[in-house]
Amino acid sequence: MYKPLPCYLTVKPSLVHGLGIFCTSSIPEGTDMGISHHFVGDCIIRTPLGGFINHSEKDFNCCLKRFSVCSNLVSVREILKDEELTVCYQWYTPS
Repeated sequence: MYKPLPCYLTVKPSLVHGLGIFCTSSIPEGTDMGISHHFVGDCIIRTPLGGFINHSEKDFNCCLKRFSVCSNLVSVREILKDEELTVCYQWYTPS
């Protein structure tokens, strides 16, 4: 069965921008939450995980671990229940 997000994540309104991804339970540091972006030539294709993650320049709690054709979202510290997941964008300017 296809699941666009891991069972411990949900999408809801964000104080950062529009909609964001939030924890429904705490996530330990170093957790790989899955593929967030695919790279096809010069194009970056976002999965639901990558499409709803919001930018934070200084207070981010996730990073993107890049592989040859994709990147995965990984927690850089423990993320508490109900906390929004954020990442410092590196590939494009946030809007």
